[in-house]
Amino acid sequence: MSATGETTNEEPVRAAPVDATERRGGWDPDIDARMAALESPVRDVLEYSLETLAEADRITLVPDAHYPFHPSSGMVTDPAVIGSIVARLQRRTDADIAVAGASDERISVDRTAEYLGYATLLERFDAEFVDLANEPRTDDIRAVDGTPMALSVPERLAESTVIVVPSLRPTEDGPVAGAMRTLATLVDSTADP
Repeated sequence: MSATGETTNEEPVRAAPVDATERRGGWDPDIDARMAALESPVRDVLEYSLETLAEADRITLVPDAHYPFHPSSGMVTDPAVIGSIVARLQRRTDADIAVAGASDERISVDRTAEYLGYATLLERFDAEFVDLANEPRTDDIRAVDGTPMALSVPERLAESTVIVVPSLRPTEDGPVAGAMRTLATLVDSTADP
């Protein structure tokens, strides 16, 4: 029927079917394929810090794993990114490697790690997933812009070389803010995170 109410013999125009991968923005559910695609970019990013990382006894990766969103959403750090980083670090360092998050009153980080696939992924490597909510903390007072701030930091973070691996969530403050926001969720402070 036309806009004027007349009957027409025209077939309605239908969009061509869209492949499920296209609907998800090119998301590939195969973690091995995603890790392989990330091998070169991860190598390029870590290359600048590899000398320092090679000297570390312990490296702790802190992904943005605040909630069990599907990794294709860009709201959490894709486990393939973590897997690519762990694989690179294990080839180039002798450090003990852990991936860390923290449970809170709303959700268990172990549940999130299981849903995202971190737990299964880390079984491939000599790396562990750590809940920082169960770790001892170090309390300190530090000056930030001349103002004293009380901090409580998990000892694992204070004693490790820490690599923050933010998600793709946008931020008004630029690309560094994503990493700082991710790390701030693990530190108690009297200051604005």
